[in-house]
Amino acid sequence: MNAGLYMYRQRPDSLSARQNSTKIFTLAAVEKWIATLALLGLDVAPEIEAYRLRLLSHRSKMELHDAQDVVTYKTVCHTLKMLDKYCPGAKS
Repeated sequence: MNAGLYMYRQRPDSLSARQNSTKIFTLAAVEKWIATLALLGLDVAPEIEAYRLRLLSHRSKMELHDAQDVVTYKTVCHTLKMLDKYCPGAKS
């Protein structure tokens, strides 16, 4: 039987729902993961798409909360532009 044995309910006011997802998996960690997979010669297209979505999440959270980290914000925006230019099909 291939079924999950554990289920849980996530409430909007729970600790896990309030956690900022951008702090759980940092951009540096995702970048390192993609680089490692690329060095191994594996297809990184799905990871690049997930990375693009994470960048979009970072950018929107920074815009929403009026972030003061201008360097990170500019880096995120620049990386999204590079993905748009060099990764066909990836759109921000």
